[in-house]
Amino acid sequence: MNSYTHPLNAKGPTYIGSRLVYPGETVVTDAPVAGEASDTPDTSDPSGTRDLAALQASTIKKIEDVLPDLSLDELAALTVLEQGSPNPRQTLIEKIGAETLKRNAAKG
Repeated sequence: MNSYTHPLNAKGPTYIGSRLVYPGETVVTDAPVAGEASDTPDTSDPSGTRDLAALQASTIKKIEDVLPDLSLDELAALTVLEQGSPNPRQTLIEKIGAETLKRNAAKG
């Protein structure tokens, strides 16, 4: 189990697993927490072929097409990137959350 406190200075809530966590709220979860070890999430996969920052800069439709191919860690990192952008797209955050929820429900 991991304990996670969403930063008070965050621009809005974030998903930890399938749960929406608001700034200042602390949750205990089994879900991986993107950016837990540092404030800057790792935005590329270990093989160096996927650049989440470049993906996040594209259109919602392009991102939506790629969501099924992303790991849960990548989905969490993409959420953090979008929430940290100057103009976070709530629609995209919701689509990422729905994909995460769908996978967590399939697990168990």
